[in-house]
Amino acid sequence: MAFRVLLLAGGDLPLDGVAERLAAYADEVIAIDAGLEHAPHLGVEVNIVLGDLDSVPASALERHTCILLDDQDRTDLSKALTWCMQHRGAANIDVVGLDGGRLDHRLAVGAALIESESDAIVHLNAGSLRRCPPGKPLTVEVKPGTVLGLHPVGVVHGVRLRGATHELSDAMLTTGTRGVHNVATSTQVRLEVEKGDLLLSIER
Repeated sequence: MAFRVLLLAGGDLPLDGVAERLAAYADEVIAIDAGLEHAPHLGVEVNIVLGDLDSVPASALERHTCILLDDQDRTDLSKALTWCMQHRGAANIDVVGLDGGRLDHRLAVGAALIESESDAIVHLNAGSLRRCPPGKPLTVEVKPGTVLGLHPVGVVHGVRLRGATHELSDAMLTTGTRGVHNVATSTQVRLEVEKGDLLLSIER
């Protein structure tokens, strides 16, 4: 079974016990700056704190292993995802704490997944968001009737989708709304991309 890492960001946690369930199965909990504040609520111990550390109290800096990621041209989420890719390799990464907060940060969540080339799953109140890595087929377990969305950033080549109402075979997608509001017809949705940046949203 793959090593599981839970990243706690500083925004609102998703409802319906999503964060609690992920915390219960996490092998390691990493806070992204102010995400450290969620640890007591979830009943977990934070192993590492990542970010520019400007929202972490001095007392917490003394109690935890803190790693400064001070690139101000990227969000803390993007930097933390890159750090996990470099230092946690093949681990399964789940992210919570990204609801609410500033609009620019919320809109940048998908861009952070692409910028860091991360395979992490971002869990939000409305559902989940993940990147489909080019050349690496993605199979997702879902309930039939679940609403899916494909969100290309730029030009995406060789898109293949199975297990949904509107299946695709070697399609080319560009930034737009063509992939919005698809529906799962099976318990498994399979998505594959040859080249380009594509995000998959799954409604809860």
